[in-house]
Amino acid sequence: MLCSRSLGVTSEHMFPGTHQMAYRPTWNGVRCGRERRGNGSGTRRARLTAVGTSHLPGALMSQLGTAGGDRLLGSFSTRADGRPDRATDDVAVWVEGRIHNSAEIRARLAGRGGDGRPSSGLRCLLRSLYLAHGADFARGLDGEFAVVVADRRGPRRLVACTDRSGVRRLYYTWRPEEQRVRFATELPALLGMAGVEVVEHEGALDAYLAAGAQLGEHTMFRGVKVLPPGAALLVSPDGPRLRTRPEEDTEPARADPTRRPGARLRALLNEQLLGLPAADPVAVITSGRP
Repeated sequence: MLCSRSLGVTSEHMFPGTHQMAYRPTWNGVRCGRERRGNGSGTRRARLTAVGTSHLPGALMSQLGTAGGDRLLGSFSTRADGRPDRATDDVAVWVEGRIHNSAEIRARLAGRGGDGRPSSGLRCLLRSLYLAHGADFARGLDGEFAVVVADRRGPRRLVACTDRSGVRRLYYTWRPEEQRVRFATELPALLGMAGVEVVEHEGALDAYLAAGAQLGEHTMFRGVKVLPPGAALLVSPDGPRLRTRPEEDTEPARADPTRRPGARLRALLNEQLLGLPAADPVAVITSGRP
């Protein structure tokens, strides 16, 4: 920017916070000039004139927030481009988050002859899990995660899933004329990708304002959807489709009436806390009377 050069400062100092936005306002012109005060002391004062507005309505910008750090972001086409894929790219994996029972998964894969080495990264672990179980690879995963697997072997397809509680979200959009799906765990990052049309979805916006929350798989932008928790997204040349992800039933068929109230809850809490990776002791903060 001209103002950064003339004043010797970076744009982050002039516009704090804008460098964190994945979908930035588009300026038609930014002018920065220097003025001298009337006393002739030579003290310079910056004057900024910004012309232009964002492509998004201001009410929607407040709902988008910012996207910082490394986030899951990418695109995949189910149409072969005629270029041979490298052997290492036959199955590509994008992942964000963490798997709490990764040690259990590694031991299970090692017993079946897969890559369950402790030194292998999370992507390698999920890739081996996909090669062993296909589209049902996420069954039994415990954690907070968003995973996308692009399979270029034979008919090209993409499989995506998130954790069952919906802690990690995955937004996506499908362009049938390109046979390409674009995806990201942050909505601003997806809207900032080339080829993504930003058009307000009035019906979804009305539902959001009425309920105070986003309902279902629709977002406030046309053609942009969010993957529901407990579902898997399968993208083939025929287009995307959703299906319920199967999960192992670990709950007892009927509650034991002889057990003390809260015993099952205490056992579940202990099980989950012991499974969490932590370098420090776990602290509990309570509120109210015991």
